[in-house]
Amino acid sequence: LPEVELAWEDYYPLIKKWMNMIDTDVAFEHIYFNVTNCALFENIVNSKINSIELINIMGTPDPFGVKLNFEDDYIISMPISDGNTIETSGFHQHNNMDNFKNLGSIEFKKLNDN
Repeated sequence: LPEVELAWEDYYPLIKKWMNMIDTDVAFEHIYFNVTNCALFENIVNSKINSIELINIMGTPDPFGVKLNFEDDYIISMPISDGNTIETSGFHQHNNMDNFKNLGSIEFKKLNDN
């Protein structure tokens, strides 16, 4: 994990500065936000991962993303033009997956438990 840990309350103000190209003291490629007490992630924090799925374009061998499934939520990690992004059922719902639909049908492949 990066050395700098920021509170979740710092997330939106910092991202707004980044989007408006305002200088900050934080290097954006190494940010860690502590979401332990954030309601958006309450169904993820301290929850068991039930399954892991790789996200592919059907017919291609290499995944472009990964989905972690929890009892009542999920995390999808996928590339974007600025690097990587995540989404959950309540966070960052910007339909980034639609960018990959232009390449073909998206398929989720569950990893085996072994």
